[in-house]
Amino acid sequence: MDHKTIHTIGIAGAGTMGQGIAQLCARSGFNVLLFDISPVLATDGKKAIARVLDTLIEKNKLTPQQKNEAIEKLQEGFSQLINQLQNINHNLNRQMVHNQQLMDRLDKLPSLFDGIGPSLEGQQKLIEQMLRQINESNTKNQQFLDAV
Repeated sequence: MDHKTIHTIGIAGAGTMGQGIAQLCARSGFNVLLFDISPVLATDGKKAIARVLDTLIEKNKLTPQQKNEAIEKLQEGFSQLINQLQNINHNLNRQMVHNQQLMDRLDKLPSLFDGIGPSLEGQQKLIEQMLRQINESNTKNQQFLDAV
């Protein structure tokens, strides 16, 4: 896989090692989702990374703009996941309402066909009558041709 196709990196664990990996990835321009066993630990990990970046600014190894860019790339994974799950839940609720509306419309379909039976019977009688008239006409024509 080409590294240019990777846009987001998930880090499982916001301890010392996870923080270091997350910081390096964020400073390299990747979006980073920082996960830990609890959302609080992920938030604490992001705060710790911000403190390390502040130390790098004090040592003139990083500019405030570079820090801000790196921090913008860091997201607590649980917050991101919760937002996505809330969006999914919202869309599922909308879909359920839509499906219920469709089911209600389907339930009404049989009543729409109730009037078709008598109408079809009437059309069948009319067609039978027309066929009798055509047969009678054909019989008369055949009689005429036989007489001539």
